[in-house]
Amino acid sequence: MQLIVGFVAMLVVLATADAMLMVQAPPLSALMQIWQKPEVPSQPEIQEPATEEPTVRTPDGGVPKTTGPDVRAVLERFGFAQQQTNELLFLRELMAAEETGIEASALLVENDRAGAIAWVETPKVKVYFLALKEALHGAFTPELTDLVDETQHVEGRPPRNILTFLDPGISEERIAFFRVREQLYEVHMAKEYEAELFAILDELSQ
Repeated sequence: MQLIVGFVAMLVVLATADAMLMVQAPPLSALMQIWQKPEVPSQPEIQEPATEEPTVRTPDGGVPKTTGPDVRAVLERFGFAQQQTNELLFLRELMAAEETGIEASALLVENDRAGAIAWVETPKVKVYFLALKEALHGAFTPELTDLVDETQHVEGRPPRNILTFLDPGISEERIAFFRVREQLYEVHMAKEYEAELFAILDELSQ
């Protein structure tokens, strides 16, 4: 628990450094001082596609704000009940001081916990995702397995950044972060529901 609390405190510090993050992520050496762990090699920065998506304009010539999918409707369609939760979710703690549109729910299937989800839409999505990447890569424990950190390009879809891992030193459940356009998702997954929750993330990132 002390590890998770310390990690959240570090994320809050990172969130206040938007100006610096827009140019460069915080150096991992600073994170190592907090965690007192051997330095972990820095991971590649978020990759963007070489070509831009077509710009859609409103009748008056403006560019409409990106609107993400109806997350709650998708969850219901996949058979997941939603319940208000106060549990520790990194996105909510990281952005609480600046973002007011963060939503979160515990996920249930026939009163059995399936996991939890948090999501937000923000023009600062790349800043937050990069902060999470750098903080997590400096905080992983020797128990880390199944790490995936990549940018996926699928024909007919926008590029999406994925960070997912199992690390009992941070959480007993698998954690996944997906970033697509201006949406950022965090999902904690009970083992028996991983396949279904990844299918939901796949649909949300279309």
